[in-house]
Amino acid sequence: MKRRIGAGILAAAVLFLAAGCGRREKSDTKEPVDSNDTETVLEELILSAEKEAQQNVMEEEYAETTELPELAAFLAAYYQIPEEYLPETRYYYNYRDLNGDGVEEMIVLTIGESTSTSDGECVLVLSGGTEFAVIGDFRNARTPVIVSDEKTNGWHDLLYPVYGGGQDTGYLKCTYQEENGYQSSEESFLEKLEGISGSKVLANNLIDDMDKGNYMTLTPADREN
Repeated sequence: MKRRIGAGILAAAVLFLAAGCGRREKSDTKEPVDSNDTETVLEELILSAEKEAQQNVMEEEYAETTELPELAAFLAAYYQIPEEYLPETRYYYNYRDLNGDGVEEMIVLTIGESTSTSDGECVLVLSGGTEFAVIGDFRNARTPVIVSDEKTNGWHDLLYPVYGGGQDTGYLKCTYQEENGYQSSEESFLEKLEGISGSKVLANNLIDDMDKGNYMTLTPADREN
């Protein structure tokens, strides 16, 4: 992507400069074109394109593939999913130490009849350790979830895409609040990821996973038959 953006900017610059030179040839003046100015313009445009490309390129991490029956049971109870929907309800998770205390939290996606809408899916942020405690509950969320390098109250900010259902297309930024965990507001909506750096989790192609059967459900495979 970086090369394509740089090439596009370069081509535009060349066309722009060529057009400028053409106009000079038709004029009565014979002021020469300064090659140093041309090189400076091209260099500035390319550096700008490189910077923009780097801001939008983030490391992506696919979800873990180890089934966690205790997590599946927690999700079924938390969302109050009817038993008949459990075999068709998928879940994905990644580990991330969000507050730098050496204990990894979990970012969990649940997809199914009881949790999904036209606006998106359900994502939870769960505390690390042997017991699950909810420190972030995002509804109508899309993936991948971005773990930003920026922090609020010592915790990495989280962002996720929003689109569909008539809502504006963009990203919702969630920050950690001491009393209430991860929260967002209308003011947290971003149209673009300008100036945002970080990495992406839950970066699976969900449609491709469904087609290939590459997923886990809330009813473990050994209990489905």
